[in-house]
Amino acid sequence: MEKIKDKFTLLGNLIKEIRDVKTRLTKLVKFKESEEFYELSEENQELLNEQYKSMVKYLGTLEKRFELNK
Repeated sequence: MEKIKDKFTLLGNLIKEIRDVKTRLTKLVKFKESEEFYELSEENQELLNEQYKSMVKYLGTLEKRFELNK
């Protein structure tokens, strides 16, 4: 019984994290499409693009873990 509870806890945590990351990614994409983004220094733009790529990879990892454990 405890193992089932642990699995539900894990899946619940993964779902929450997936939602959170998707929300942050959506905000970042909207910002990257804004005029404000292009007013940043080139270095800041590059770092935000790097952050975006890392977040996409992280999201993919979370989704794979969810699929593996459901």
